[in-house]
Amino acid sequence: MRPTVPLFAMGSRVPAPAAPGIALAGPPTGRFFQAGPQWIHGVLVVDRADDPEEAQAWARALFVTSTDELGPLPFVRGLVGDRPLLGRPARDVELEGGRRAWAIPFQLDLSEHFGVARRKGAHFVHVGARTLRSPVLALRCDPGRPADLAAELFGEGGAPACPADQAVLAHALLRADRAAEAVRAFEAALADEALRGDLDRGCLYQAACAAGRAALVAGDDAARDAYTEQALHWLEEDLERRRRLLQQRWLAEFHAEVAGGLAPARRAETDRLRAALVEHFRAAREDDPDLEVLRHRAVDDLFDLIPSPLPVPTPAAVAEAMSGPGTPAGPAPRPGAHAPAPAPAPLAP
Repeated sequence: MRPTVPLFAMGSRVPAPAAPGIALAGPPTGRFFQAGPQWIHGVLVVDRADDPEEAQAWARALFVTSTDELGPLPFVRGLVGDRPLLGRPARDVELEGGRRAWAIPFQLDLSEHFGVARRKGAHFVHVGARTLRSPVLALRCDPGRPADLAAELFGEGGAPACPADQAVLAHALLRADRAAEAVRAFEAALADEALRGDLDRGCLYQAACAAGRAALVAGDDAARDAYTEQALHWLEEDLERRRRLLQQRWLAEFHAEVAGGLAPARRAETDRLRAALVEHFRAAREDDPDLEVLRHRAVDDLFDLIPSPLPVPTPAAVAEAMSGPGTPAGPAPRPGAHAPAPAPAPLAP
């Protein structure tokens, strides 16, 4: 399991404000537990500019501040930090009077985001971006752990109402070491193609981690094998989607050079993206303890999906490529890479 970018481009549990600003909501009960999920939900609305990169800049400016009644110093952290954004975090919305705006939804677990346990008692949270600030959200932290995760996340008797809710529940179950339940929640969330393809949120990768952890604690060989195959299937799809994204960025660079030049800032962003993706693949192969069950398998061909360093499409490289027949379709797959395996049968509840 690895930290994710807490942006959901497809929706939010918080209605968008009617004017530029930030709306914020906590758990329905107004509390969270020290040993439980500490999710907050929000949406940033800003006037739409013609430059789509401006939405990225607003997303990067988001930060969350949390303090409690006992601590004089707040915890402050950016939501995105220096991680490259793989998708577009904003959706186009219409405000009152026909005014066009960008809405950037976000959902995050405070304990995961700050990496520290919350002290019991009153807590005060707000989110900001540039000149905008949300109202302060007052929450209470109780000792122990929740008896019913779904009730704490969605209200008494509540249940996930959409795929994004299923993803929130799946992450909470995984953090609570309830891996088998997390696998089933991820299966429900990943039925939504938009969420499945949201590489910033990384649900495919986290689902593979859930299946890998479930395999480690499975009570019999049949269950262990089923979870292992599921982990391989989800991990392979995650790696292939990221590899395809890198190839698409390479093609965009290529066509920009053909059209007359690539801006240095755009090339630098692609270099950061390439480095982040290669690091993602390396960590999956070597570091993540949730994927330990895969390391005794012959999965070298899976990790052949790790992209080779792609050549920077300099004018000379473009001229050489254009001198051959047809237009290049990007770097060829590495030898040994194979198509994603068919999905295994659903796991029994």
